[in-house]
Formats: sequence, structure tokens, C-alpha cells
Amino acid sequence: MAVINFDFAGWQYEQAIETLRIGFVEAISTLERQIAGKRDEIMHYEESVKNGGDPIGEWDEDGAMLWDQSQLLEFEATTLESACMSLRKAMVIQLYHLWERAVRVAVKGKSSDDHKALVAKLAEAGCIVHSQLDAVQHLVNTLKHGSGRSGNKLLSSWPELVITTIRFSDWYERIALSDDHVGKVAEIVAASYPR
Repeated sequence: MAVINFDFAGWQYEQAIETLRIGFVEAISTLERQIAGKRDEIMHYEESVKNGGDPIGEWDEDGAMLWDQSQLLEFEATTLESACMSLRKAMVIQLYHLWERAVRVAVKGKSSDDHKALVAKLAEAGCIVHSQLDAVQHLVNTLKHGSGRSGNKLLSSWPELVITTIRFSDWYERIALSDDHVGKVAEIVAASYPR
């Protein structure tokens, strides 16, 4: 009988990353379509008012505008954009935690093993992790804890993710992720698993 050398756990790990990636792309696409719809509504509303259509909104007794339809739609679009950023942040946390759990099983680690211990056990097993895996850990810790300690490590290891022109009291708000950054995190954790 032939021995089939198939790593089911490795296959399952790769499938989990791909499933998360597909779900993320679908969710972001849905939100981006909604954002585009709000922007179209703003354009049509402003065009209508410009061409003599009735404005929609509320004005005080002196005639000063309190709000109008374009402001409301802009607020809704901004809320959707914020949801996209929150989704990106949640996804990178999930990808890293997937890596942690899968590696802990692969190297027969203890539940108390931290990032450094898991990387050391991978090295003992002959697995070289992606060069940016530590940066992913700094990113996730900054998102989870909002601390300056993790944030400063992130600023050193992956500076393009940190908004430095505006000071926020919480480091979570200082992180700006694109869809490409989420894809990069998926690539990093995929490359940091025993083969």
C-alpha cells in the first residue's frame, strides 16, 4: 500500500484563510456598493436642488439650515466607510488568531505559549516564518489593546499603517488599513505555517 503524504491540518489551515479572504472580499464589496450608492444619491440630490428642485432638510425660524439631505447622505456614507475600516481591523485580528491556534496545534504547543514561543517552536521544527510576522503581531496587539507600547512597535515595524499627522488618544484609531493590507496579512500568516 502506498503512503499518501497529505497534511490535512495544513490543508485545513489554507482553506480557512481562503474562506476568510472570500468572506472579507464579499463583505467589503457590499459595503463599497452601498457607499457608491450614497455618493450617487448626494450627486443627484444636489443636481436636483441646483436645477430648482425642492431642498430636503430642516431650517430654524431664522432660515438657517440645520441639516439637509446631502449632509445626511454624507453622514451615512462616512458611517459605511467606518464600517469598512472596522471590518479590515477585525479581519487581521482573526487571521492572526487563526495562525496562533493552528501553529499551537501543529507544534504541540501549550496554551500559554506566546508569539515568541510559537515562532521558536516553528524554528525548531524547521519552519521559517515570514519576515513580517512580528509586524502582524504588533498590528494585532495595537488593535486589541490600543496601547502605545504596541503602537510604537508597529510604528517601527510597519509605519505605513499608522496615521502620524493626527494624534488620537487611542492607537486603534491611528491605524488605517486598506484591503491590500488585509491581503498582505493573509499572505504573511499563510507563509508562516509548517509545510
